[in-house]
Amino acid sequence: MACGDAPPQPSQTLTTHPRTADRYARLLRRQLVEADVVALKQAMSCETSRLSNALGFAEATARLYAVVASVHRGVDRAKLTRIDQALGMRSYEVGGPLCDSLNAISDREDPIAPVDPAIRDR
Repeated sequence: MACGDAPPQPSQTLTTHPRTADRYARLLRRQLVEADVVALKQAMSCETSRLSNALGFAEATARLYAVVASVHRGVDRAKLTRIDQALGMRSYEVGGPLCDSLNAISDREDPIAPVDPAIRDR
């Protein structure tokens, strides 16, 4: 997902799951300033999988495209180049024990659950 790429469809769950991609956005922002971008990328890969499992692939993709576009808007190109160079051609887990552990923490700290309509509509 590169900044400026259009999502395949608009998000369908913003009203029912409004803050679902916040954890991914925080990781993406940290990646702009922290030195260990590889560990952050691994966490982001696990978070992507968690979002996809909860919302479905198309909805998660739409959400993530929007987050990347928002976070990367106006960011100095040199920061993005530094991240790309640090990440290189590595591959990252999207399942298994590492993601199970990271996603258990994510589920505890930022559960993906619908907002109660009675609360949302106040």
